[in-house]
Amino acid sequence: MVPRIDEISIRPNPVPASGGLVRATCRVASDAPVKSVVAYPPIGEPIRFQYQGSGSYETIEHVPPGAMPGTYDVTLVVTDVEGNSTRTQVPVTLT
Repeated sequence: MVPRIDEISIRPNPVPASGGLVRATCRVASDAPVKSVVAYPPIGEPIRFQYQGSGSYETIEHVPPGAMPGTYDVTLVVTDVEGNSTRTQVPVTLT
């Protein structure tokens, strides 16, 4: 089975722009062990999520300095050890 993203949470929502702190969590289901969960924002570097147990992954990051208010699509990619992957777009609003 291709990994499945069951739930995504961004807190706070909306996120304070330029240096604001954001916590993102997601719940993943997969037959094979998950190799990576990575968010690709349109600004800054890819963000790796850390395994929290029970299919839950989390990251806590600062919004890059200079980020302007607006809504941005962040691509979330989950890959298992067999090379199967799934991706979804997550809108993130900065205020």
